[in-house]
Amino acid sequence: MFLVCYAYILLICLKNSHQENIKSHKIVTYWGQNAVYNELKSKEFWEKDLSEFCSYNYDTIILSFVNTFFDEMNKDKMPGMNFAFHCETPLSSDYKTLFRCKTIENGVKECQKRGKNVLISLGGAVGNVGFKNEAEAKLFAYRVYHLFLEGSELPLLRPFGSAVLNGIDLDIESGDYKYYSLFVQEIKRLEKTGSQSVFISAAPQCPYPDYLLGPSAEHLLGDVPNFIDEIYVQFYNNWCNTGNTVVFDDHMVKWLNYSRDNKGPKIYIGIPANIKASGNPQHYRTPQELAVIYSKYKEEPRFGGVMIWDASFDQNNLIAGKHYSKHISDMFNMQNNIQSLAQTTQNLVTISSSIAQDSDNSHTDV
Repeated sequence: MFLVCYAYILLICLKNSHQENIKSHKIVTYWGQNAVYNELKSKEFWEKDLSEFCSYNYDTIILSFVNTFFDEMNKDKMPGMNFAFHCETPLSSDYKTLFRCKTIENGVKECQKRGKNVLISLGGAVGNVGFKNEAEAKLFAYRVYHLFLEGSELPLLRPFGSAVLNGIDLDIESGDYKYYSLFVQEIKRLEKTGSQSVFISAAPQCPYPDYLLGPSAEHLLGDVPNFIDEIYVQFYNNWCNTGNTVVFDDHMVKWLNYSRDNKGPKIYIGIPANIKASGNPQHYRTPQELAVIYSKYKEEPRFGGVMIWDASFDQNNLIAGKHYSKHISDMFNMQNNIQSLAQTTQNLVTISSSIAQDSDNSHTDV
C-alpha cells in the first residue's frame, strides 16, 4: 500500500512539474499603433480599446510607443508619445506630445487585474531616440520611472494617472547604440527605491548580433544581460525570417545560446499576426506552420514563447472563428498535453515495474 501511495504522489509531482514548464511559454503582443489601418481603412477594423484585449490569450501587452525621448515640442523636452487614434489629448499647451490617456489607464488596470503584464515600449520604427551622453540616459531613466512606473515625483505629468506599469520594453530601431546599458542600470537603481520590480524586455532585429542592441561590447544585451527578462526577436522584415528556414534556425540557435551562456533573458520568436502585418507576406506563418517551429524549440530551456505584431492585426485575423493568438494558445496546450500524457505514461510504466520488483524482493515464504 505504501508503494502505491508513493507512486501516486510521484506521478502528481511529475505532472505538476511539467505543467509549470507549459505555463512558462507565453504570448506577447504590441498594442497602440492600430497598424491594421495601413491595410484596412474602415473604422470597423481599427484596433479596439486596450480593455477589449484583456480577455485575449496574451500574457504580456506592450503599449507602443514612447517614440521621442527628448521632444522639442514639450516643455523641458519631456518624452513624446504616439498611440495612433487611441489617445491624442495633450496634457496642456506646454506638452503637445505628452498625453493624458484615461481610457488607456483604465485598460491597464483591467488587464493587470486579469493577471497580465503591461509594459511601455520605448522606440519603434519611427521616432527620435537615443542619448548624447550619460546625463541624458540617467535623466530619461528618471522620467520613465516617474511617468510610467512606480515613481511619484511627476504626478501631474503621468499619462496613465495612477496606473503603474509592470515595466519597459526597448524596441530600438534607429539612432545610436550608446548609453542604453547605463539607462537600464539607472532604472534598476530606481527600482530599489520602490516596492515593485521593474520588468525589462528588448525587441532586437533577428540578425545576430543586433546592430543597436547587441549582444556585443558596449551594447545593452552584451553589457547587462542579467537585467533583461525577455527578448522578443523580430523574425520578420529581415532575411532571417521564419520563412527562410535554414537561416532562421541558425539565428534562433545563436539567440538561445547567448541566453544560455549568460543565464540571461528568455528568447521569443517574433512573428506577424496577419499575412499583411509585415512588409512581406512570406514572413507570416499559419498556425500549422508555426506548430512545426514550436515543436522544434519548445523543449529549449531558454525559449520563452511567441511575440506577435500587433494586436490590431490579431484582432482581424480570424481563422475558423478564432483569433490568431487563440490558435497559438491552443497550440501550446495541445502539444504539451500530448507530451505530458506520453511522459506520464512512461513514468507510470517505470513506477509499476519498480513496484513489481520491490514486491518480489520483499516476498517471503510462510
